[in-house]
Amino acid sequence: MDCHTVRTMIDVIPPGSPDWRSADGLAASQHLSECPACQLFSVEVGEVDSRIGRLMAAVSVPEGLRERLLAVATPAAAMPQPTGRSWKRWAAAALSLCLVLGFGVSLWWSQPGQFTVTEWGQWASDRLNSPAVAALGEFDGAFDAQLVDPRWKSVCDGPAMGWDVDGRPGHDLAAYRVRIEGLRMTGWLIVIPADRVSNLPESNAPGKIAYTQAAWRNETQLLICVSDRAGIERLVAAWSQSAA
Repeated sequence: MDCHTVRTMIDVIPPGSPDWRSADGLAASQHLSECPACQLFSVEVGEVDSRIGRLMAAVSVPEGLRERLLAVATPAAAMPQPTGRSWKRWAAAALSLCLVLGFGVSLWWSQPGQFTVTEWGQWASDRLNSPAVAALGEFDGAFDAQLVDPRWKSVCDGPAMGWDVDGRPGHDLAAYRVRIEGLRMTGWLIVIPADRVSNLPESNAPGKIAYTQAAWRNETQLLICVSDRAGIERLVAAWSQSAA
């Protein structure tokens, strides 16, 4: 089973479907258990699907649309031939369906989603410490990711790299490679627009959110430092007074 076939199956077969218990499904599952790149693809597809589902659930449905859609879904043999006003009603129902679907897609496309600090940190840690990090390209400038604190500027190597999280145009986060010699620590500094975070931290100094992660904020950004290997306690203790 090759990567292309497995990714096609991930795209078209819903999780939990009996198709995953077929011979091809079991072969794909075996490949997935051994292929980090396909595992990453599966996670990203799941995240996009979940996000679309949440946004579509928030779309208000026009009054009477359910009945009109049920009428459209009635088998052709059971329906009278559409003539005159009945044809106009059928066309109106079809148009309503198109408008609702179009509005839902437009809403998803135009309103970037928010995630918690923990979700952003876990997402960044999983991907930046996986083989997928090799695919990072230079940050595209989709938002202001300039570093404010000169201390962080001094320990970040090279230009920021960018990552697309939700499939919309433009990068959703910027990632700077970090090397802090005094703490013998390497890792990443992640910059995320503040309006993409549902529970911004109150502090502008690093605070531990996971064993290898610390987070803080400034006026326009959430910042997360992800250590490659070591715990984050030394960074929090040493830089607790640093404004970012």
